[in-house]
Amino acid sequence: MERSWYWRLALVIAIAVLGIYTAMPSFIYLSSTPEVRRSKTAIEDVTPDWLPEARLSMGIDLQGGLHLVMGVDTEKAVMNRVDRVGDEIAGEMKDKGKPLASARRVDDGTDLEIAMKDAADWETLKPILESRGDNWVITGPTGSSVNYSMRDERVKQLKADAVAQVIKTLRSRIDVYGVSEPEVRMRGDDAVLIQIAGLTAEEERSVKEDIIGRTAQLEFKLVDDESKYFAEIAGRAGEGSTIKLSNDTYRGPGDQIVSSPYLYAPTKEELQVFVNANPPPSDRIVSFSRIPTDEGDRIRTWLLDRKTPLTGDSIVNAQVQLNRDENQPYTALQLDRAGGVIFDQLTAANIKKRVAIVLDDNVDSAPVIQSRIPSGNVSITGGGFKSQQEVLKDANALAMVLNAGALPAPVYPQEERTVGATLGEDAVRKGNNALLASVIITILVMVGYYRLSGAIAILSMSVNMLLLFAILAALKGTLTLPGLAGLALTVGMAVDANIVQFERIREEIRLGKTVRAAVDAGFDKAFSAIFDSNVTTILSAIVLLQYGSGPIRGFAVTLLIGTAVNLFTAIIIPRVCLEYLARGAKVQTLSI
Repeated sequence: MERSWYWRLALVIAIAVLGIYTAMPSFIYLSSTPEVRRSKTAIEDVTPDWLPEARLSMGIDLQGGLHLVMGVDTEKAVMNRVDRVGDEIAGEMKDKGKPLASARRVDDGTDLEIAMKDAADWETLKPILESRGDNWVITGPTGSSVNYSMRDERVKQLKADAVAQVIKTLRSRIDVYGVSEPEVRMRGDDAVLIQIAGLTAEEERSVKEDIIGRTAQLEFKLVDDESKYFAEIAGRAGEGSTIKLSNDTYRGPGDQIVSSPYLYAPTKEELQVFVNANPPPSDRIVSFSRIPTDEGDRIRTWLLDRKTPLTGDSIVNAQVQLNRDENQPYTALQLDRAGGVIFDQLTAANIKKRVAIVLDDNVDSAPVIQSRIPSGNVSITGGGFKSQQEVLKDANALAMVLNAGALPAPVYPQEERTVGATLGEDAVRKGNNALLASVIITILVMVGYYRLSGAIAILSMSVNMLLLFAILAALKGTLTLPGLAGLALTVGMAVDANIVQFERIREEIRLGKTVRAAVDAGFDKAFSAIFDSNVTTILSAIVLLQYGSGPIRGFAVTLLIGTAVNLFTAIIIPRVCLEYLARGAKVQTLSI
């Protein structure tokens, strides 16, 4: 026997052993009960520590689960950034002793309108604007006014960053919750696809409501208590309207009683329609919160500054603490350095005024700023008219989602679908049956027609499937129903090359060649046809992978890897075995 034969045999054995080692966690996972598969902890308990962590997982179409598409309000992320830049510029000018008259965003765009108190301040303002580089365009000055606009390239980058941060945040929240094998990825330019397989009904409800439903888009906005906007439009509601005018009071600057008008109605939708028909000033927005009245719970309005000086992305840590004086739980926030500076400036400039804590576009509370808060430590006290148990639950949920990451932009559901576990189990059963049937038929045909050589082809096919599973496991792939179809197709393709080789060897034997010469000639003459057909299939799979989506990509991935592996298993393994028979065992007739 030639030395090269032993090296090829050693290579085949080594690769097969490595494949078994890599694929073993996937075999354990796929053979586990649905309850074990659903839990990360449980599946880790049944998997030996000496095995690799990477493994296959089952897709949502095989075991049921939750399918969500969440839209991302990327425009708001950009507007928040513009507002923050305006505040930073105003702060820098104030530090230099040249305070601005205003620095505000123009409508809902990406332009800042900067007004100086003196046109001579331009020499101080210019280097501050230029320090932000090529991301901004300066137009002016015209008198004491300057337009500062964000470039389109920067806007696109901020939107892409917002979606990427939403994906990272939602993934971390789901991981904290402990569900197994979540898929969170970008869909389009401004949406996120979330698929979590194998959830129970209770787990699905918890994930939707407590983790994803509570987007925790946290903002701090100043309350405009001086405007008479609500009082002016209240009379337009008409006779018989359920929209009412009321006032709330608090001790403001100089301990003077401030009376602030607001509207309330049974539903938010009713108020929203009325406000849309009577819009506030361009630099103000209307938000809402729930309040109790003698008539039951009602929704009230708040008039807020459009600018958002501080958002939840400045939060370093959030935890639940207990106010021992009032025996009331609250959420304590620690801000980063930049956020602490902004909050320090915000509170110092607005003592005895109210700041609204806006959570998911609703005013959670609006405390009066009693003093400057320079430490960056902020407290959010919920409750209102909830029980202490409800307040504690809300505080824990808020702390959890904020620790997992506050979203840089609001998200909203675009699509929601639940795949039932029964449908998933039925798909698994039918997929397994189809795969098993294809394997059995292939074995019967190959062994019945090619005898010993057919058994060698089955061995080659088995190694092909083993390596396919191992590669998918190493890539942490997800097995889906289209993937099972790809596996079934791969089974047939795995033996197709062997058939071409065996037929060529038969032809050589019929020509009167010895077994050894027929084996060598058969493999050599069949190689080009096998290589061409497999490369063609690989190219087709690449096209499907590039331009397909969803199930098509799952099928393409399985087909691509299976065909690539087939180039090794269908050529090397049968040749090693047949060369042993021809050279080592020196058989005179070949069972083919």
